[in-house]
Amino acid sequence: MKKSERTFVPEFRLLRSEVPDAFWESDYPPPHGSGRNVLGGLHDLRETDFSFKFWYPRGGVVRAVDQRRVFLDGSGQWREHSTTALHEVSSASKDEESFGQAFWRYFGVDIEELLQEYKPLWTNSHSNASSAIAALVETFGMDAFGAYLPFHAYFKSPMTPWGMYLFPEKLIEAAKWMHKDAVFLGADKCSCLTVLRRLWWMTYRHELFHFHVERFATKFEIAYRRPIYRPYVERVRIAVQGTDDWLEEALAQAVLLNSTLLQRMLGLRHWDVCKLLIPFLKIFPAGYENYEGKPHQSISAAHEYFAAQIIHTEINHSKSVTAMVTPLREYVEDKESVPGYLVLGKVASPLRFQLDAPRMDEVEEYCRSSVPDGDRLESGDRRIVIDNNERIEMNFDKVRKEIDFASIKALAHHRGMRVHELISEIRRK
Repeated sequence: MKKSERTFVPEFRLLRSEVPDAFWESDYPPPHGSGRNVLGGLHDLRETDFSFKFWYPRGGVVRAVDQRRVFLDGSGQWREHSTTALHEVSSASKDEESFGQAFWRYFGVDIEELLQEYKPLWTNSHSNASSAIAALVETFGMDAFGAYLPFHAYFKSPMTPWGMYLFPEKLIEAAKWMHKDAVFLGADKCSCLTVLRRLWWMTYRHELFHFHVERFATKFEIAYRRPIYRPYVERVRIAVQGTDDWLEEALAQAVLLNSTLLQRMLGLRHWDVCKLLIPFLKIFPAGYENYEGKPHQSISAAHEYFAAQIIHTEINHSKSVTAMVTPLREYVEDKESVPGYLVLGKVASPLRFQLDAPRMDEVEEYCRSSVPDGDRLESGDRRIVIDNNERIEMNFDKVRKEIDFASIKALAHHRGMRVHELISEIRRK
C-alpha cells in the first residue's frame, strides 16, 4: 500500500464515528477567491467541466494521468489510479535531463522539443506575455496551475479524489509566456525548461502547504472531538478570501521563499529564490500578494496568528499560540503522504501529449517495414537497428516494454524527424 493511501485513514474512522459533522457531504465552497470551482462539484459523478474557459474556451474534464494512461475518460469511473504520479514527476525535476525523461514517461513527449515549437495562446488575446500572466493570476491565483482538494470534502469522491493536483498544460503554457517576455522567474537568463521547473515547484510547494493546514486542523479535531477544519473554512476562509486578510494563501506564498525543499530541488540558495520569486509574487491578487504577512510583526507571528484562527475559528482574536503549534510543524510529514495527481484537459491538447510511449512491438514493426536493409540483433532488453550501416541501440522498459526517451530521440534524429513526428509515423504502420 502506498504511503498516501494510508493518510487520514485512522483519523477518518474515528471522526466519522464520533464527529460526523467534521465532513462535508455536499456544497463544499470553491477553494479560491474567484468563486469558480476548478475541479467541479463535490462528489459529482458526471463529467466535470474545467473553469479554465479563460484559457481554453472549449473547456475540459478532469483526467488523472498514471504512467502514461488516461483515466476518467467520460465513463465517470476510476479504472485504476495512482496517488504518486505528481510526486514522481516532481522529484525528477532536480535537473533538466531527469525532468525531460519524466515527461517522456508520463506524457510521451519530448518536452524540450515541445517548448521550442509551441506557440503560446496569449497572442490571441493579450498584447504581451506579462499582461497575460497578470490577468491569469488575477483571476485564479495559484489555482491557475494547481489545486488542493481537502480530505474533509473529497473523501469519497470517485471523480476528483482528495489530494494535490497540478495542471501540466497550464504550467507549460505559462512557462512559455514567461520565457517569451523574459520578465519573471529569471527567464531572461535561463532556458524555457528551467522556467517550467521553477513554476512547477512553486505550485507544488504552494499546494503542499494547504495539505499541512488540513493535517494541522485534523490533529485538533482528534484531540478535542469537535469539528475544526470545516468551521475554519466556513467562518474564516470564506469571509476573508480575496482580501488582504486571507492568511492561508498569503502564507502558502510566503513558505516558497524559505522552503529548503524548493531550494534543494531547484539547486538555488535562499537569496536566489527570493530574487527570482518576489517580482512574480507581487502580481498576485489580494491575499496572495501579502507574502510578508502584514500587518503582523513577522512571518512567524503571522503563522501563529493563523494557527489560532484555525483552532478557534475566529478571524480577529487576541488568543496566542507559539511556533510549536502552527502548520509549519507539519513539514516533518513526508510530502508523498498526500495523494498527487496530474490533470489534462478534455479536448485534444495543442501540446501534443501522446500519453503512451510506443511499445516494443510497435517500434520493431516500424523498423522492419521502414528500414529497407534493417536487421535486429537481440541483446537482453535491447534491440539494435542497423540502417545504412549505422547501429542504433534501443532500450525498452523491462516491465512496460516501451521504448525509452534516449532511444526514441536517437531514432528520430537518425530519421531526420521530430520525436512527435516519428511517434505518429510508428502508429500509422
